[in-house]
Amino acid sequence: MHQQSVESSSDPCYTDWKNKIVELYQDDWWKQLKFHNKQSYKERHLKNTTPWYILTPQVVQLIFSISEMLHQPPEVRYLTVEVLDRFLTNQYLQLHTYIWNKPGADSEHLQRQWDRIIKRVKHQLILRAMSCMQLASKLVNSSKTVTPVEIMNFLKQAGHDFTKQSIISSERRVFKAIQFKVPLSHPLTYVECLIQRLSDPQVNVDLDSLYSISIKVLDVTYIRHQEIYLKLFHIITGRWEPTPRERHEFLSVECDNVYLACAVIACAADLSEANSKTVVTKLHQEAGIPLKDLESLTSIITELILTEQ
Repeated sequence: MHQQSVESSSDPCYTDWKNKIVELYQDDWWKQLKFHNKQSYKERHLKNTTPWYILTPQVVQLIFSISEMLHQPPEVRYLTVEVLDRFLTNQYLQLHTYIWNKPGADSEHLQRQWDRIIKRVKHQLILRAMSCMQLASKLVNSSKTVTPVEIMNFLKQAGHDFTKQSIISSERRVFKAIQFKVPLSHPLTYVECLIQRLSDPQVNVDLDSLYSISIKVLDVTYIRHQEIYLKLFHIITGRWEPTPRERHEFLSVECDNVYLACAVIACAADLSEANSKTVVTKLHQEAGIPLKDLESLTSIITELILTEQ
């Protein structure tokens, strides 16, 4: 029986069947990712939680640096930013409503209250960011989670004195504010799935190298998110100042992880001097992103990276 099992595993029919199972799994996973992509946009649209409304490049860069110091994988830093973005937006909306929607209150008094709250929020920002990283690490890799003691020691070295209990309470506060929903996917998830779907002899690209460069490109898109999408808005409309309505309507573009992932990979292929035209064509076929739109976002990201060098 053992000998027959070994022989069957080397049989061409067995290999073909195994490959079909792998392809079927990839197709199902890709369908699920596209579904989550649409759901994420709908959630943002309904709650009016504009991405990167409060986050600054400095905060994103800080998160990336802390993640590296704590030896966390790329997934954790990206997911940390996604969680912090949602937390800060929800917190801002709640606090703004609480302070400014008081009927008959003196405006100067309300402004003083608001200034005090903003000052407290800024003081707690590093703690909230660490809480978001703690949640992200639990979802990504439970064996290497960021612990409260680790956070306490790190913050103490950085000159912030928070107790272990305040760190635990902060994680609960963040988790509750995002309604106990940690995003199931982020742009890197889509990058990984799309690169896997580029595994085609006709594409003829070193996928490991493409993935490595894509990570670096994705870092840039996170840090310079606002600048990238403002330039994309300018390309689409010819203007630099979106109205509140246009800003809201632009969410469908800004929240499209499939679109961003395709542009990141296309940019990486271009920078690595890989078979970029074939890669772009394949991405267009897989994701259904119009070639003109894909080229627009890719060119913006590429230009930013080249001007930094």
